[in-house]
Amino acid sequence: RRSTLVPYTTLFRSLGVVDLNGKPADGPAPDLPDLTPHSHDDVDQQTYSLGYAGIFGPLELRGGVHRTIYDKRFTPVGGGASELGQAFWLAHASAVYQIDPRTAAFTSYVKGLEDSGIAPLSAANRGQVLPPVEARQLELGMRRALTPKISLIAAVFDVQKPVPGLRADGVYSLVGDVRHRGVERSLNGDLTRSTHVLAGVMAT
Repeated sequence: RRSTLVPYTTLFRSLGVVDLNGKPADGPAPDLPDLTPHSHDDVDQQTYSLGYAGIFGPLELRGGVHRTIYDKRFTPVGGGASELGQAFWLAHASAVYQIDPRTAAFTSYVKGLEDSGIAPLSAANRGQVLPPVEARQLELGMRRALTPKISLIAAVFDVQKPVPGLRADGVYSLVGDVRHRGVERSLNGDLTRSTHVLAGVMAT
């Protein structure tokens, strides 16, 4: 393992006369040098989108496609920088059907990017920028208006995405997929003009 030695020094600065029974005397801010080395993590992400929305009676449809350009550069305290540049096609779609004035059914699909971070110091490829993962979520639910201003929402969801981990050869990279399925319920709305309620429960 490599170790980094951080320089250490003691600096003395006069802060003026201090009255412990009152407020400290005004004085210039101390000019302290920055002796601690820093790493730098820069992400540049550009997204170009095309979307559509349409209402056909009780049915509302929305959708879109996105072209995302992702660039990331990591400069550690010691050693060379690691860079990664990729482009992705992403999409989202949703539909809402108004069953009656108080009840609606909805479904949605979305695919997005999630940062994977940097390989840790314990890995053979320490400091390497990991590629972002494409996360996918499906949801299906119902919304019921209990009052004109308070709604109850119940939905089932399915989320899937790759996950990073340490391989047998000591390299830290994407090693598999994780999937979360569950049910969620929430209560949302205005009790009064000045009071808003939001409560929810989720089981996976």
